[in-house]
Amino acid sequence: MSHLIVVRRGHAGAYETLKTEFERDANSGVRVLWDRRRGERRETFGEVKPERRHQERRGRPPAGWSSLGVLVVDVGA
Repeated sequence: MSHLIVVRRGHAGAYETLKTEFERDANSGVRVLWDRRRGERRETFGEVKPERRHQERRGRPPAGWSSLGVLVVDVGA
């Protein structure tokens, strides 16, 4: 496998199309997955401790994630 395509929730048409196209060629080296996350996992219960980090660790999502609804990852050999 050389590439992984993750399809964002709500983009079922893109998922079905990509899955169908890449499953035709078993040697394509591409795997298509559905994003199973349902939302933010971080939850706040009770009093919040002061933040020790100076900045957010998570970066901005890639442009394709919001505009196309897919993320292509090169997993290489």
